[in-house]
Amino acid sequence: MPSKLSFHISGYTSKTFDNLERVQPSVVKIYDDNSEMNVDEIRRRCSALIVYREVSDFDYHRTADEFYFLIKNSIDKLRGRGIIWEGVNEPVPDSTENAKALNKWITRFAQIMHSEGELVGGFSWSTGNPTPAMWNQIVPYMVEAAAACDFHTFHEYYNTWSQTGDWGRYRAFEQAMPAYARKPVIITECGFDMSGQMEGGYQGHITEAEYIEILKQYDQLLLQDPYVLGSTIFQWGGSQWRSFEISAIIDRIGDYMVAVGQGYRIPHPYPLPVFGPTRTFTAMPAEIQVGQSTTLQWSIDDAASVTLDGVLVPAVSSTVVTPTQTTTYTLHVVAADGTMEDLTATVTVATSATPILTNVTLTPANVAVGQLLNVSITVTNTTAQTLETQEPNPGFVYDEGDTFYTRGFPDMANAFRVGIDFEGRDKTMIDHPYRWGLGAPLAPGQSATITGAIRLKTPRSGKYWAGLVQEQVRWIQDNVGTQVVTVSPVSGAFARITQVSMTPTKLNQDQLLTVSITVQNNGNAPLVSQGPNPGFVYDEGDTFYTRGFPDTPGAFRVGVDFDGRTGIDHPYRWGLGAPLAPGETRTITGSIRLKNLQSKNYWVGLVQEATAWVQDNLGKQMVTVTPATSPHIVSVAFSPTSLASGDLLRVDFAVRNSGATTLTTQGPEPGFIYDEGDTFDSRGFAAVAGNMRVGIDFEGRTGIDHPYRWGLGAPLEPGQSTTITGYIRLKNTQSRDYWAGLVTEWVAWLQDHQGTQTITVTPSTGQPQVIHVHNRLATTWNGQQKYWEFIDQNVVNAMVERGLVDLTGTTSLADAWKKLLPNYQSGQGIAIKINMTNGGNGNLDQTIQTINAIVRGLVQRGVQPGDVWVTDPLRTFPPHFIEGNLYPGIKFYDVTVHDQTGFTSNDPNAIITSPTPPNIPTFPQVKISDVLINATYIINVPILKGHLMGAGVTLGFKNWLGATNNPSGFHPYIFPAGVYFGLDYNPLVDLNANPHIRYKSVVTIADGLFTGNDWNSPVLPMVTFGNQTPSSLFFATDPVALDSVLCDLVSAEWSVSGGADNYLRLAEARGLGVYEHRTPSGYAKIDSRRIEM
Repeated sequence: MPSKLSFHISGYTSKTFDNLERVQPSVVKIYDDNSEMNVDEIRRRCSALIVYREVSDFDYHRTADEFYFLIKNSIDKLRGRGIIWEGVNEPVPDSTENAKALNKWITRFAQIMHSEGELVGGFSWSTGNPTPAMWNQIVPYMVEAAAACDFHTFHEYYNTWSQTGDWGRYRAFEQAMPAYARKPVIITECGFDMSGQMEGGYQGHITEAEYIEILKQYDQLLLQDPYVLGSTIFQWGGSQWRSFEISAIIDRIGDYMVAVGQGYRIPHPYPLPVFGPTRTFTAMPAEIQVGQSTTLQWSIDDAASVTLDGVLVPAVSSTVVTPTQTTTYTLHVVAADGTMEDLTATVTVATSATPILTNVTLTPANVAVGQLLNVSITVTNTTAQTLETQEPNPGFVYDEGDTFYTRGFPDMANAFRVGIDFEGRDKTMIDHPYRWGLGAPLAPGQSATITGAIRLKTPRSGKYWAGLVQEQVRWIQDNVGTQVVTVSPVSGAFARITQVSMTPTKLNQDQLLTVSITVQNNGNAPLVSQGPNPGFVYDEGDTFYTRGFPDTPGAFRVGVDFDGRTGIDHPYRWGLGAPLAPGETRTITGSIRLKNLQSKNYWVGLVQEATAWVQDNLGKQMVTVTPATSPHIVSVAFSPTSLASGDLLRVDFAVRNSGATTLTTQGPEPGFIYDEGDTFDSRGFAAVAGNMRVGIDFEGRTGIDHPYRWGLGAPLEPGQSTTITGYIRLKNTQSRDYWAGLVTEWVAWLQDHQGTQTITVTPSTGQPQVIHVHNRLATTWNGQQKYWEFIDQNVVNAMVERGLVDLTGTTSLADAWKKLLPNYQSGQGIAIKINMTNGGNGNLDQTIQTINAIVRGLVQRGVQPGDVWVTDPLRTFPPHFIEGNLYPGIKFYDVTVHDQTGFTSNDPNAIITSPTPPNIPTFPQVKISDVLINATYIINVPILKGHLMGAGVTLGFKNWLGATNNPSGFHPYIFPAGVYFGLDYNPLVDLNANPHIRYKSVVTIADGLFTGNDWNSPVLPMVTFGNQTPSSLFFATDPVALDSVLCDLVSAEWSVSGGADNYLRLAEARGLGVYEHRTPSGYAKIDSRRIEM
């Protein structure tokens, strides 16, 4: 019999689609990937039902409407493809009240999705849930939600203690439902799970052969129930949850499925669960107010006759009743064998009345475009309970097109609000989009008049009315105070558009549509305006909000709107450039980079912001966008748009070769970092004729144009696209426009003024932080030889988490790394430079526990383990270090045993340039390791230790010597006793100023779990820490500040050579950070904090 096994696809491999075609599964689940192409390819390869789950932190305590808006982009992309959408994942209600809340959430989600024409799978119960202990507090309250869904979804796993105990629990749930609420079942996660954590999968617990046998056994159970449509094994192709990954056994699972006849052929219509005689009788809702109705619903199997309060009724039916008091209804059943049974359902009727709207006025009935429709609604609380409410408060003003969601006031369960709806509202728009709270809780017997206003923009005539809602519960009243409102165009305006042109009307993808709009001031006062200035370039999909130009009330701007626009109207707006004097006429130009193939109407308007559209629907023009035929910039993004002096401005370019020939290119490579004031010439990348590069230019530039240029990284073949990322360290405090261009060097600029963006640079504020985390329990070493065996990994994890959270000012480890690595993308290498100078001979070296704790956070941030590169290029990593690694997939680069690193890069910055003062021999040529050249980001992990026989200390700055091919070449210049040592020169500063080290380093984490007094020292206790090991970790983004603090610690413990910290004074003068020597009163320039855990 064909198999009901299938796959939970967490990522795509080269085998994905071929394997799906081979095994023809009945169901496929895709995880957080809304690619239409992938979905369509799955459809092409097999006829499986497709279940989709979007990852979020939503649970059922937030509204289903919010969740809908979260996933709406995916819905729009995958619309009409028969997707089964899952809602909140693995809910675990712990009370009847929470069960009711979950029931309401799923019911509402199903209602929303069905209005979109989409299918819903609920409940995604986690394995073993609802538990027997909570069954009666949860399951009876799930009937409404169960009936609302199209499919019921469950997670069922095998584990070694209960074995198959959690299998088949879907049967109990379906049997507990009345017949009308039973639905086809899909197991959307199955497999092996010991803990519910990332390490709980089958790998490391059972063999592959054992796992396959378990899956076969589960398949046999599912085949017993026709209404089970399939079961997806967690997981295939994921970067996380690696212990669950089935890539290694995917072919063997496929062999089994093919041998039994491929995947299960789902019959149509879908089979429903059917059990023995079931008799249910319910009232939904069971509690109502006077005047409300409820539905009695029953389903009686094996009945000869059924009567409801003495009246003969069908065995399966429903009826609506409106009791005026609490009433118990009785369903009398006579079974086919003559036995009788009475079923009852009680409807509780609240004795208090409902709150009511006692007065509604909407004025004026005739308004001009841009004027306010004033709303006044009086609410009287005729109940015995105080009515709770929420924002916005009375008096709030909406603009036409707003909703309470877009203005930041999502519905809160049970809150009372008034709302305005209108004739002709777009069906995709939320009902009663304009809602106001009562201003304060409304006590029994009290009345409140709520006022508000709506700024109407569109000339039309239509009905508006009011309603009273208890949010997420019910509309208590609606269609109250209906009023026809007429909105008329503005006539006799004092400013007007006299001419409009849009060119070209036919253009290729990623080309500019240029708009020219002439405005005349016919009034007697200047017209004030705002940004963006004429000439500003938008990308399709931008709005004036997203580009940083929100509307300033009273300011005049021109704007462009278009057919099919969703969201804010006239999203592309430009200011007049300067106040427009009375009688003056001015032409405003702007451009929009159109990306999508299309043929649609565009038009312009003139707005006085937050007041009125003076004119609209002018110069309407059909614009057609066709595929591009030459190389071009697809998109440009600058981030952040506001930054502190000394921070990096990131620029992301997407370039596509739509031509017929391969594009050659040159350096610098993507990822290269310029300092403000640099040019590609000054950095050694002179233009080579015929090569393609992207470049950045800016307002007020003098000298060579587009001074910041980057190559494409590799030749770009016809039809291919690539993304180039570059950085500029901005220093001068100012605000000015930056833009991008694409050049064929010494031939032509193919594009310019792309993605224009105003960038604001503010003064750098605050002291550099050095966070010192100490936990005595981190180490338990007491002189034993293998000191690395006396470290508590869990304590070190907590120390790293606390240090990084405090350093970044975030609330979680993942967020801390997101702040340190905001632009990380899969495939970008993150090098961790450690100190393994003794090669594991028993003297002081780097411990694996600290590295594990760092990688733990990176993985939580979403970093792929294969992107983590642990390196000390000139040393050998000992076996105990490798064996202690907790994260398979990370790479180790050392000198001999593991992935070997080299010094072969042709990157000009691979060579350390260190000009020596007069009368000192030239510093020898030194190169840095290819690992650092190839990495996108670097984390420096030095050890807290002295260097009494040489440099005095060996800390963060000196740790980089181990990443060069000639560390001994530094010694005569950096050892205080060295023949070339001086107070005005130290090549360590030039090494740390190298662009690959300076600009790629995101954080320094100094390992002070153990310490020693020299490079080859054994582990030593410190008097500073009570004659014990330091058991400390240190965190900083300023490498000079960190070494300052560490140098003071080492110097307080041992006799360090005079001048050992002089490199820090020189580094500060070079602009690499802040240097300070601690005084008895502490630090004045450095924010140094010690945290005891």
